[in-house]
Amino acid sequence: MILVKEGEQLLKKLKDPKLIRSLANRMKTKAVFIVLKEKLDKSALQKEPYKTLLELGDFLEAKKLDKRKVREMVKNKVEKAGKKIEEKALDYLLEIAGDDLLFLRGEVEKLILYAEREITLEDVKKVCITQKESDLFEFLDAFFSKDLEKSLLSLSSLFRVGIHPLVILAALVNYTLRLLTVKKSQGKTEDILGELGVKHPFAIHNYKRYLSNFTEQDLERLLERLYWLDISIKTFFNQPEKTITNMVIDYITKVGTEAPLEEVE
Repeated sequence: MILVKEGEQLLKKLKDPKLIRSLANRMKTKAVFIVLKEKLDKSALQKEPYKTLLELGDFLEAKKLDKRKVREMVKNKVEKAGKKIEEKALDYLLEIAGDDLLFLRGEVEKLILYAEREITLEDVKKVCITQKESDLFEFLDAFFSKDLEKSLLSLSSLFRVGIHPLVILAALVNYTLRLLTVKKSQGKTEDILGELGVKHPFAIHNYKRYLSNFTEQDLERLLERLYWLDISIKTFFNQPEKTITNMVIDYITKVGTEAPLEEVE
């Protein structure tokens, strides 16, 4: 199964019906889910690329996640286990989980096993932020600081501990989108980052530092490169570790120069 979370960005590249059918025929898996945030009406479904996609598969509409129900679900699960959870701990847990219910379920189960009677904010911070996540943040910091040596060492470490290359790629896309949004906005950097979910003072400090390293054009080129990289891995089955490593080397050494970025292998 292939899951494309940022479907709008992918479909910007797939406007040709012949290309869509060609890619569909070359894929080994028939289970491909493209997630779209916007609601499509009948007129939109009659236009490309949706018309061709509808001929190849089905459109499913999911209702907006009810945050209140999710909150009650977590509290009920904890209480059924004979324990309690602090409100601020619950707030923090829901914030880091976002809309990923699978992740949320796993973290709640870990917290129930970890805490004795009551799940505190400190419990959530200790249990839900793993060493793997810490290693991922280290790589992201090195990459957006344009530190090639540290980036490659961190990337190698991530591969060794089992972080999937597509998880790394998704994190790069998320960071790049935030940075590009700030670059394109006219408001105060802190306010814009806050709207994007970046509120911790240390995180804000890091993002400001990253912003000084890239122009708007640099970030646009990086975003385009990352999406084509995603397609090359998921559709053309390029070797993920090698492909991402080559991209890191090529981008960091050429960003801010006039040298053209190499095509994805």
